[in-house]
Amino acid sequence: MKKSLLPTLLLLACAAFAGDALNEYKFVRSAKSGGTPAETLAIRFDNTLYKNTNADYSNILITDSDGNTVPFAVCDIVEYAGQSYSGKITGFKRDDKQNLAEIELTLPQELAINIIAFSTPLRRFDKKVSITFFDSENNIIRKDEKLKLYKYDDLYGTPEVKFKRITAKKLQIIIHNFTEATEIPYFTETTGDKRSSVMKSVERKEFLIKNIVAKNAADAKRRMVPVVMPETRADVNGKTVITIDACRIPLETLKVSTNNKYYCRTVTLEYMDKKNKLLYAHAFQILNGQDKIPLKVCRADKLRLTIINGYDAPLKDLVLSWEAPEKILLAASRSGKDLKIYYGGNAPKKSYDIEKYADKLLLAPHDFYLPGKEEISAAYAPGLPKEKIMNYAMWGVLAVVILLLGAVIVKLLMTQEKNKEE
Repeated sequence: MKKSLLPTLLLLACAAFAGDALNEYKFVRSAKSGGTPAETLAIRFDNTLYKNTNADYSNILITDSDGNTVPFAVCDIVEYAGQSYSGKITGFKRDDKQNLAEIELTLPQELAINIIAFSTPLRRFDKKVSITFFDSENNIIRKDEKLKLYKYDDLYGTPEVKFKRITAKKLQIIIHNFTEATEIPYFTETTGDKRSSVMKSVERKEFLIKNIVAKNAADAKRRMVPVVMPETRADVNGKTVITIDACRIPLETLKVSTNNKYYCRTVTLEYMDKKNKLLYAHAFQILNGQDKIPLKVCRADKLRLTIINGYDAPLKDLVLSWEAPEKILLAASRSGKDLKIYYGGNAPKKSYDIEKYADKLLLAPHDFYLPGKEEISAAYAPGLPKEKIMNYAMWGVLAVVILLLGAVIVKLLMTQEKNKEE
């Protein structure tokens, strides 16, 4: 009995720690390329995708047309404001002994800048840059020593040196470690009894510069997009109650518009799940001339917004304007093939190294893929949750112990009865 049950119990225990499988994802959508294949591909979140993904977007899997898993990260689209200025290189000197280069960059006029961008064909390097800033009368304003200038990957992007904002007319840029030396190992051929030996050659790479651009960059901002959601309204007992199908969208701001010139109302906003269980609630006031109202980010299935009118009439032509950050699935694929997005269900989270490089991938050109219609996945056949499997395994072991104990007791009783008869 022990031998027959043990493999079954082990099988249940192993199932509890099984990896991702397509049967755990409830929905599937195809996605087709929207243009020319690029370094990375991106898929915009829409209401359908939001509605059936969990709070940390972990129940998502992307595969290509060959069934290969495509690594991805969930990212916000970030916009960079500011201006760029094309300066003129008015001087260049090299010092081979100290392995540095001195570049003089002259701007069209005195300008506020905080970034110097280098256009170079090199993909991998690590350098230090010192900059001396001059005004229009050639007076030194400031010196910044050994700032970082590096690139550690083969992705597209313009390497930049960042510094505290300053207004300057001319810059003296010193690039330290101008020529980098790299050792390249190779093997010599073996003949007869001679052993092969490892030799090393040295490759020297100069820092080739196509152009230098000065920038006055503002802080990066996430792109916010308007969100339209189905809603129902009712005016009852001095209150306007609005129920919104929030589709689990991570809403961040609300703006209220109305034709009433002067008003002030107390509002409660309740976040609920599919079973109408309250997740979070807070109260605030709306009044004329008010700007956007910041909201707590809570991915709810439903929102219930209650405006307390009291003895006043309901607000005229009330319009609610919601905003959320524009999110994308940023994936690492250069194949240009069609994709399938599996999501929903209770699939375990799958981690990829791509999450470490999401910010760098955002700099590369994207090919935006267009998701198709949502369908129930043919492979969907969810297994038991891990917690239940472990509980069943525990109860199974307990039942086996009870049965074995019962068998021992019965055997003892039968032996005792037999001894009495004898």
